[in-house]
Amino acid sequence: MTKATVENVKAVSSRLLWALAALLSLLVVLFVVFVFSKQVAVMPIVLIFGGLGAFTSLQRRLKQLSNEDLQLIKESPSYTFLAPLAGALLAGVLYLLFISNLLAGQMFPSFSAETEEAQKASGLMKLFLVSSADPANYAKLFFWSFVAGFSERFVTDIIGRFDSLDRT
Repeated sequence: MTKATVENVKAVSSRLLWALAALLSLLVVLFVVFVFSKQVAVMPIVLIFGGLGAFTSLQRRLKQLSNEDLQLIKESPSYTFLAPLAGALLAGVLYLLFISNLLAGQMFPSFSAETEEAQKASGLMKLFLVSSADPANYAKLFFWSFVAGFSERFVTDIIGRFDSLDRT
């Protein structure tokens, strides 16, 4: 590894560390808000876990990136956030697959819209009021959200399987 590559890895790692600190701070703020308001919005936490997975994946791959790619990430703040943004988006799509029961099984979380609040809600609000009495379902959700960000292919492969079902 050349000296320039090492310097670029250090600079990108530093940028990623600051971005990760900002993301974790947002997670802490959301947690505090949820604790005091007694309202838990799961979707923002899912998006944050997807972003964290993407940050972790990008950090692990830094030494394998070309010097040109490292330079691009180093000089472009928007490029730095592109992978975490994609990870968050894919985690959100995965969450929709879980709550729609299109992706189900013992390894995956299961949610219900049978709460009193969800029954009173209408339209898209029902989407955000699903819940589970079993905390393990939230643990599974956050784990798979992290995986969705860490491995972009995981969710895109699942989507590809739905596409192939449509063609048969």
